[in-house]
Formats: sequence, structure tokens, C-alpha cells
Amino acid sequence: MHLFLGMEVERNHDEQLLHINQIKYLKEILKHFRMEDCKPIGVPFDPKVKLQRNANGNDESKGFPYQQAVGSFMYAMLYTRPDLAYPISVLSKHMANPNIEHWMVLKRIFRYLQGMLQMKLQFGATPSKEVPGYCDADWGGDLEDRRSITWFVFMIGGGAISWSNK
Repeated sequence: MHLFLGMEVERNHDEQLLHINQIKYLKEILKHFRMEDCKPIGVPFDPKVKLQRNANGNDESKGFPYQQAVGSFMYAMLYTRPDLAYPISVLSKHMANPNIEHWMVLKRIFRYLQGMLQMKLQFGATPSKEVPGYCDADWGGDLEDRRSITWFVFMIGGGAISWSNK
């Protein structure tokens, strides 16, 4: 198997490694949104940025395909890119009425992907039966409703097998 549901699968028998990625899909996203020549950056989301609702109530999203872009990233996030879980969950909260600030944060994710296209999930052979897991929470970190943001990731063979951010 080399390609499955848009995911590329590479197997190295000598090193007992399995790589899964969506490089081709992500390149198509960058091209579709005309961001294939954008300047790359190393971090998908600025932790100092606290997005808020579109306070003025007008529909500023008519000039850009916000929902389509978030949905495209969500597909990649669900299968091969746990690094996108936090920024996509934050941006998803503003799907109904995004503003220009939300779009600028979304463009940052495009720039991040441009620089990190070659990232892959890697799974290696391991004799251990342990499944390490990590979790954290941002208690009351949402400025509008004071809800907590929580996340987790579980790994096998050094690769993430399950992750979430809510």
C-alpha cells in the first residue's frame, strides 16, 4: 500500500519504520488557496493571540474562503497532522462569522505548512506494550466564555495514534 485516502504510506523494512503523510494533499491546498509561494514560518499559531468573536456583527468573511480553508486543514489534522489540532480548534469556533483577524491567523497556518510540508508521522518497531499518553488544559483560557481548552495525545512506536484538542 502506497496511497490510502489521500495519505501516502512509506515503509522501510530495514529500519522497521512506517511513515504516513499528506504532503501531496497539503501542496494541493496551498495551490488551491494561492499560497504555494508564501514565506514559511516555524510555528502555526502565536500563543499571544487571543481571538474573539466578530464584535461588529458584519459579515467580513465574504472576501475570503474561511470555512473551506479550515475544513481543508481539518482533514489533514484528523489523519496525519496533530500539530494543527490546537490552531484548527481555535479557528473552528469562529466558522459562523469570521473577521479579518481570523483570516490572518488562518494565513499563518498556510505559511507554517509551507515550511513544514515534509513532516510525517513515524512509527517504529517497539518491544514495549506501553502506550504513553500526554494531556494538558488551559483552565478558563477562553476570553469570551471562560471555558477550558484541553488536549491529549497517545503514541505507539514513537508516533501519534490518537489526538484531540477541545
